[in-house]
Amino acid sequence: MVSGPTVLSATATTVTVGWNTDENANSVVRFGEGSAGRIAREGATVEFTDAVTITENVISHQVTLTGLKPGTAYTYQIGSTDPSGNGETTSNPQTVYTLHEEDLAAPLILGGPAVIGRTDSRITVKWTTDEPSDSKLLFRRVGSADQPTEVVVPDNVIEHVVTLTNLLPSQSYEITVRSSDLVGNGPASASVTGATEAAADTKAPSFTGGPTVSADATQALISWTTDEPSDTRVEYGTTVALGLVANLATFSTNHSVTLTNLTPATQYYYRISSGDASGNIADSTSGSLVWTTLASADVTPPEKVTGVTSINGAYSVRLSWAANTDADLDVYVIERAIGAGGFAKIADQKVTTFTDQTVVTGTTYRYRLLAQDRSANRNLSVPSDTITVTPSLSDAPGAPTVFRHDTTVSARPILKVTNGTANLRPVAGHLFIVARDSALTQIVTTSSVPVSGPTTEWQLPFMLDHLAKYWWAVRAVDNAGFMSPFSDRTSFTVDTLAKKTAVQLAAFTATGAQSHITVAWRLAAASPEASFTLWRAAGENGEYERISGQVFTGGREFVFFDRAVVPGVEYRYRIGATETGSGRSVFFGPLVARVAAPEKVVLDQNTPNPFNPVTQIAYQVPWTADVRLVIFNSLGQEIRTLVNGPQSAGFYRVTWDGRTTAGGDAASGVYFARLVVTPREAGSRIAETRVIRMLLIK
Repeated sequence: MVSGPTVLSATATTVTVGWNTDENANSVVRFGEGSAGRIAREGATVEFTDAVTITENVISHQVTLTGLKPGTAYTYQIGSTDPSGNGETTSNPQTVYTLHEEDLAAPLILGGPAVIGRTDSRITVKWTTDEPSDSKLLFRRVGSADQPTEVVVPDNVIEHVVTLTNLLPSQSYEITVRSSDLVGNGPASASVTGATEAAADTKAPSFTGGPTVSADATQALISWTTDEPSDTRVEYGTTVALGLVANLATFSTNHSVTLTNLTPATQYYYRISSGDASGNIADSTSGSLVWTTLASADVTPPEKVTGVTSINGAYSVRLSWAANTDADLDVYVIERAIGAGGFAKIADQKVTTFTDQTVVTGTTYRYRLLAQDRSANRNLSVPSDTITVTPSLSDAPGAPTVFRHDTTVSARPILKVTNGTANLRPVAGHLFIVARDSALTQIVTTSSVPVSGPTTEWQLPFMLDHLAKYWWAVRAVDNAGFMSPFSDRTSFTVDTLAKKTAVQLAAFTATGAQSHITVAWRLAAASPEASFTLWRAAGENGEYERISGQVFTGGREFVFFDRAVVPGVEYRYRIGATETGSGRSVFFGPLVARVAAPEKVVLDQNTPNPFNPVTQIAYQVPWTADVRLVIFNSLGQEIRTLVNGPQSAGFYRVTWDGRTTAGGDAASGVYFARLVVTPREAGSRIAETRVIRMLLIK
């Protein structure tokens, strides 16, 4: 095992555990109620009552334990066996606590977002969250009215690094990052602006630190840093011929590789390299570097963790500490003791902030941290100084007060509270919760709403069920992310017939065009108090989702161009109308429309033509095919490939920036774009080719 086990997520009834191995292996987690006490050493005996086994052989392991009890300590141990039956390699017993109640809090963005790398067509963004969560980016050019493009990376991590591609040179982009945790809370959101370079990146990354080697008897950690995000590669061996390779394809400025199955007391030669997203490679080619493995296992522990501080809420405690500078540091181990009880591990992680969400108000807790290295022995430092805390209600905002409202409401009611009172820190927002039961366990939806005055209101973003009964409550959230107690729980019943709106439509149409669907509606009479949202469902049984980022208000006529459509798919559209004063809502529709699929292979003339230096090329693919679009010069030489891969039936548009594959500027003259569409279904059709002539003038 090269890292972990780590608790990726804990709720009231589930725990997700992750770890990494140096080769493909299965995943086993054994667990049972009760704390393992202090960190158990090898050979400790622990009773486990349950186990989860995943037979798929992987390097990155993730297992979720379900059916657990809220507010309960569990001891678990992970294990892995490779396909040849080698193993089982197991961890020491670990302790994890489930939450006392369901996790309803969105992740907090603790650092960033920041642009850490850029080329003429790429921007790399990094941010950190206080808990494992996914990564989503919305981006568009600064000043553009277009809908933002969305990029989603589903992996749940604390350190988020995402690269945007296919951008235009010398352009500024507004970028919004969003993260939701494993149970769907969120998203936490923040924004940053980044600009692409004017010219193609032809410069290799620079080594800014290292390489350093932390050697053990049978493994070694090699680390270095670069000035831009790039991949990680180490070639190594017992002779200058090297022969062995370890690499990581992910892009980062901090590089580290753990080499395993080494021979003790042996000299190894190695060479490092890092390649950026443009293919430029930095290589330590001046000569092989050398290290020697230890004759016996590394038993030197890391330095003691210092600078431990805490910030308290009523229901959680956030710890922070100074970064440890040991070269072979792996993780920080967080231990907790309840009252005068013994310490037990509750988490480990690489970042220097941790939030404990399993505390009980009025209970005294003691915390300490240990640094753990990456050696085969997984050496632990001596414990940090102990910090003692007792969370209390005065550490959190006071509960908000629910406004009185009708017990019968429209399908999209407006919920309103008087803001919670600030205690230690200002109130930043309120978390609204709507559920089907008074205990708020059957949650329908939640939303975090920023404070903008003495009261806060929120309208549900979708229609609730007619004649159904719902309960709702609100918690205040301070500017450090700590929550107040719940407001009073209040119920209402939805009656769409008793709560009609005065809004009437004179026309409502949805019309398919070549690459989009135009949705338009006109009011029978001006209704300045009304606002509108547009909703869409794909196919006959798809669920409706809101597709208009904006709320339409003012005037009598409205138009929306839906470009996020797939040719041949049938879409259903509805308009949601809400009266601002009463909060009453009604939906109009549905209407059905589709974009017709192309009937033949088409390569349109580029626009503009002549051009300097950028032009766009549109083409049509009538069936799923392998598509290749290549630029040739007047001598028939291939100078740039714009498209090379499978595509489904549809209408496409690509941009040629007037550059060659090597990144240089193409000269003035005549060029040809050739489109080759090869059906993926063998024997059904023959490949078709189309060619256009283009003129580049400088």
